[in-house]
Amino acid sequence: MEINERNIVKLIRELDNLKKHGSYPTGFNLFEAAGMVRQEIRHSNFLSFLLDPRKPHGLGDQFIKKLMLRAATINEAKDVAQLSTLLGDFDDLVVAREWNTTQSKLRIDIVAWSHQNQSVFVFENKVDSSAGATQLADYEELVLQHDNFRNYKKTFIYLTKNGEDPDEVSWLQISYENVIEIIEEMANENKSVLGSDLRIAINHYVDLLRRNIVGDESLKAECSRIIEQYRDVLDFIYKNAEQVGTGADFKKASEKFRDGAGEQIKELVSKPTQYAFIPVPLYTIIPDCMGTNYWGQTKPIIMWFYLRGDNSLGLILEVGPIPDPNIDRLRLVESLQNVFGRKRVVSDTYSRVWSEYVRLDDEPDAEMILVKMNGLWSKFKETHLPQVVEVVEPFFSKKSADAF
Repeated sequence: MEINERNIVKLIRELDNLKKHGSYPTGFNLFEAAGMVRQEIRHSNFLSFLLDPRKPHGLGDQFIKKLMLRAATINEAKDVAQLSTLLGDFDDLVVAREWNTTQSKLRIDIVAWSHQNQSVFVFENKVDSSAGATQLADYEELVLQHDNFRNYKKTFIYLTKNGEDPDEVSWLQISYENVIEIIEEMANENKSVLGSDLRIAINHYVDLLRRNIVGDESLKAECSRIIEQYRDVLDFIYKNAEQVGTGADFKKASEKFRDGAGEQIKELVSKPTQYAFIPVPLYTIIPDCMGTNYWGQTKPIIMWFYLRGDNSLGLILEVGPIPDPNIDRLRLVESLQNVFGRKRVVSDTYSRVWSEYVRLDDEPDAEMILVKMNGLWSKFKETHLPQVVEVVEPFFSKKSADAF
């Protein structure tokens, strides 16, 4: 498409029409007005309201039961011990926000327990960020050691934007899209029970999640059409826009990091908020894997810096797809997990085995980002890289490499 004023104006009109999309049933959203969009505390407050059977919503214990059913379905590979929840009566469920003990400074987002069912449910809620390195393990230990819950059946639920895999194998993953499905299902099944004020609140909350957290499939399709039709115009805007702002600072920092690292790394891909590379000690022992297209290259293990929207910078080590059956990908991932003392469910395609994040200033410049990059890389290189190389090498020995 020709890049001219007429086509840019057409693009602007298309984007303006998105505001009239069906995903935006109300111009005003009461939760947005309350500043709730990405405040985990306020999301947890509303979810706690729905969980508590004694709150004036008329839903009783339906929310906890539907949550457990959905969690069991999603996490079918795990032993979900509380399917008895579907049969029990949880009208005595006590729901506590920011739960803690006098012996600990830790605060858990939501803890709910039923004495008559000897059950406790623990929720960690993450909207944009991820759990800290040992956060889930620490929370689990706190609940396991608590005298009041010692003989209770325990369920740990990790709620995230996209159903992120928890670091701890005993935690169940669930996404905000699942929450939307459950809330809408309850609303449809209880039309005669819900008051008009609660129906409005539920509609606005679902609207909030779709607009700001999980997205809407029909809206995504419309966006895809616009991107395809106006790709040349968008590329032009993108290339010019990236010359300023945080994306430009990240790119400058990435270039300086590359130059400073020199022969220590092999650069792969550079984007406004992501910079991917492979440490040379890994690059030299990992052959190109036929059938693998991971970030546009064929090495199945990579690292990258990620500038997250909450002004934090992370360094990530991940194992991507390995189509070759001669490579035992599952055992490779599990062996790398052991290096870092982590145990999590291994996906078939992308498995994050290690990550570490640091905070940045509200308006970080290139120099600050570079300092944090160097710090994360130096720590990984000195503390973990030798062990990672030692673990990885046997999986890509000459015997295995012959299959490529």
